[in-house]
Amino acid sequence: MNERLLNGCLISKFRSMGLTDFLRRIFSSKKGRGAADAYPTVISDFFLPEDGKIQLASPKRPAGKQKKLTQSELNFYKQFIKKGSMAIDIGAGLGEATVAMAVAAGKDGVTLGFNHNRMEFQVLEANAGLNKEKTNMIALPYAIIKPPAEGSREIVLEEYLRTQLPHWLPKLSFIKIDADEMNGEFLKPLGALIDTYHPVIASECTPRMNEAERELLYNNLTSKNYNLYFFEAFEENAAIIPLAKNDMMRWEQFNFYATTK
Repeated sequence: MNERLLNGCLISKFRSMGLTDFLRRIFSSKKGRGAADAYPTVISDFFLPEDGKIQLASPKRPAGKQKKLTQSELNFYKQFIKKGSMAIDIGAGLGEATVAMAVAAGKDGVTLGFNHNRMEFQVLEANAGLNKEKTNMIALPYAIIKPPAEGSREIVLEEYLRTQLPHWLPKLSFIKIDADEMNGEFLKPLGALIDTYHPVIASECTPRMNEAERELLYNNLTSKNYNLYFFEAFEENAAIIPLAKNDMMRWEQFNFYATTK
């Protein structure tokens, strides 16, 4: 295959599956190679009206396609994550959203980013090393809900927190769950934490979740005294719609968060 045709195939695949899935496919194809194959990373500086300079590590993308961090995104998380509290990002990917969560929690709080994908974790770890004067972000290479990738391991989140960060548990305010980690039974490994500390939960319903899974998700959360809300984007003042059970199939794909009644 000539270089032009190869590049065209890669671009077509990138457009069809989106950046995150594309990177995961590339990363998994490199399994077993050395650390020298780390994905090229750039550090960008953002100067925000309320939070000042925030740095973000992200993969090197085509011109104009780099991830942008905005005050509106930070303010979305600030609605739920108070300074000095604990936030958790399960399936944190590259850590780009985790940084926004960490700024909301602040240096006196703690934000945990979990990702068991070896290649993505390198970028997540780079993000955890930035903004130390404003954040306390910890990158952890563990699986919580999905089976772990090769070379990583699964942990029981509640057990980990009770042994490693027990003083932070009463300050648990927010859990974000990546769409790839979400399923109808996601509460099983998180149930005791949710029952005790009632954090806000944010995630996404994706096309791969069928009606039965969505109904199970809704029933599991409402049985724990949560209300569910559709929200348009991770932005301040995004459109919000309260969700009833029959709304769970209203959109093929949508963001939601859940708060206690």
